[in-house]
This record gives sequence, structure tokens and C-alpha cells, in this order.
Amino acid sequence: MNFGTSLQLGLLGYPLGHSASPRCFGIAFERAHVAAAYDRFEYQTYPGLENLARQNPRLLGLNITLPHKKTAFQEFQSKLNNKTRFELTPEAAACGAVNCIGFRRAKSTDPNGEDLETVIGHNTDVEGFTAALNRLCPEGVTGPALVLGNGGAAAAVCYVFKQHKIPYQVVTRSLSPSPAVPELHWEDINREVLENHPLLVQCTPLGMAPHTMEGPNLNLQGIGPKHFVMDLIYNPLVTRFLEECRGRGARILGGMPMFQAQAEASLRFWSSLPGGDILQNEKMQLEF
Repeated sequence: MNFGTSLQLGLLGYPLGHSASPRCFGIAFERAHVAAAYDRFEYQTYPGLENLARQNPRLLGLNITLPHKKTAFQEFQSKLNNKTRFELTPEAAACGAVNCIGFRRAKSTDPNGEDLETVIGHNTDVEGFTAALNRLCPEGVTGPALVLGNGGAAAAVCYVFKQHKIPYQVVTRSLSPSPAVPELHWEDINREVLENHPLLVQCTPLGMAPHTMEGPNLNLQGIGPKHFVMDLIYNPLVTRFLEECRGRGARILGGMPMFQAQAEASLRFWSSLPGGDILQNEKMQLEF
């Protein structure tokens, strides 16, 4: 942004070429004449939130995407006796994953980033998935559900299902010796299992651009008109997996509604932080 920035926001993950977040937030800031930038922090190896905050003294907050959501949560767990406070919101603590970060700093800005006081971990996937689920199933659904994948986004999906008392099972490559939630191996998913689970949520990156011809390795013969199927991928808007489910009569929803809701939740979270008041701008509109 060329008119001078007073604060910085960004996206942490790898890879980030598929993400619409930098464009979405960048255009919103520019059109509203908000002195903020939204940058890519593309790290294949997790860099540490405290390190990033100290290296970027104007950094107010971050979105976090794959593969770092659960790793970020682990940083919060390991910094209990740290000089900088690490705090989790109830949503992030319940999910065991964070996808939105806020940095609280002292009033006097130290150019070396030594003014960092608190790192706050939040999870906007909860709000995002709740909005998407209501859109996919406006009349409600009782389940049971299959959660395909067990990453950070899946954790939020499971949390929402618990809140709504929807029974579910997580489909994973490696079964846990003492699973906290019901689990199934991918090889266990057959026609009968699919027929008995009318709600499916695809939480893996399989099928995400540029690898749009990929998808979960499932025989979808058990999918039919009684099914509701969501894919959390929003690029492409309709994945190959969703196309196949729709071809069998299922009602489908791509990941864009969830992305929209969680992006708006991120903006509200950041605007509540010290220094984030410039984001409370009536002209601010996120366009997707």
C-alpha cells in the first residue's frame, strides 16, 4: 500500500499461492483508505509467533492456515512460563487449534519489537463453519457425520458438531491409540458407512488449486439424495469431490461461505485489539 501503513496484518502458512486472503483484505484496506497492509508470511517450517512479532514491530495480527494451525496451538501450550503472555480464547482452547492471532504491545513502540506483551490465539473457523453448516442444512441435520481429515480445520468442525450434539466420526490415515473422538481409517469407508452418514465434511487439502484433479480416495457409491456434503476448500469453488457427490444427488457446498464468515470474524477480532481501532471503518467491506 503506497500511502503509508501504520499497522500490518498477514497470513502464515505454506503454500499460499492459492489463498484469496491477501487480495481480499488488501483491496478492502485500500478502498477504505485504512493505513494497513496484509502480507504473506510463507514458511514451510513453522517460524514461531513470538519470533514473527518481534521481527515485524507493526504486526497486529495473523491468519494461520495449513499446515501450522495445530503447531501454533502447541506453541501456546509450551510458553506457559514465558515472559510474553500467551492466551487462548475459549474457542481456540476447545478446538486445540488456532487460525487467528492477535499481538498486544506496549503503548510505546520499540523498533526492535521488545514491546510485545501478549500473544492471543483465537479460532475463527468455529464461527465460519457454523455459518456454512447453517447454509448447507438450513432446516438442521441430526447426522451422524463423517469428518474427512484430522487437521486444524477438522478440529473446529468437530467442536461445532459437539455444540450441536451431532454425532460424528473422524476419518484419518493413522488411528490414535487412545482417540479423544471416534475414529475410522480411510480404508474402512465403504458403501454402508457412507449410507449411514448423511453429512460429510471434507477437511483435507486434496483437490485444492492447483491440484484440482485430486480428491479423497473414496468409493462414493453410498452417496445419494439424502446426503449433505461440504468441502472446506474454496479454490476451486466446487472441487472434483463435490462434483462427484452432486452427480449422485447430494446437496453440496464449497468452502467460500466458511472463508467469508471466518475472514469477517478475523477483522472483528483484530479491530478489538489495542491499535486495531482503525479497522473499525464503516467503509471497510471485504469482497470475495
